[in-house]
Amino acid sequence: MVKTLLISTVLNLQVLYPNADVCTQAQKMIVSQDPNAICIPAGENAKNAQFAEILDMFQTFINQNSKITVDKKDQ
Repeated sequence: MVKTLLISTVLNLQVLYPNADVCTQAQKMIVSQDPNAICIPAGENAKNAQFAEILDMFQTFINQNSKITVDKKDQ
């Protein structure tokens, strides 16, 4: 197991699974070859998280601007 981990690290082998279900399926197949195999889901993509944060900020800006516009019309 340590040799496999070392080789994977040196060769920059990144086997990522999109979710825990796919990861668990792969682990079931791999366990027959290596009983110590573990599964680590990929997690959230940093670029997607950053894009979502920017969209949230933009939506907040739109909502605040709409509120200011409505307040000005009421005066």
